[in-house]
Amino acid sequence: MPDALYRPVKIGSLELEGNIFLAPMAGYTDCVFRSICADYGADFSFTELASAEALMRGGSQLLL
Repeated sequence: MPDALYRPVKIGSLELEGNIFLAPMAGYTDCVFRSICADYGADFSFTELASAEALMRGGSQLLL
């Protein structure tokens, strides 16, 4: 990545070294995948998406 595009990011009180983020992708971003991405330079990653409706209803199908 060109150096001009890679820069530090501040989100509220959180300060990150760079701006390479891993989006929350249901069915793909398990713990192992996020660890591999971090090893290869991801500065910030999310857990998998969870279904808000399932959380509200107490269902067992939380992941989308």
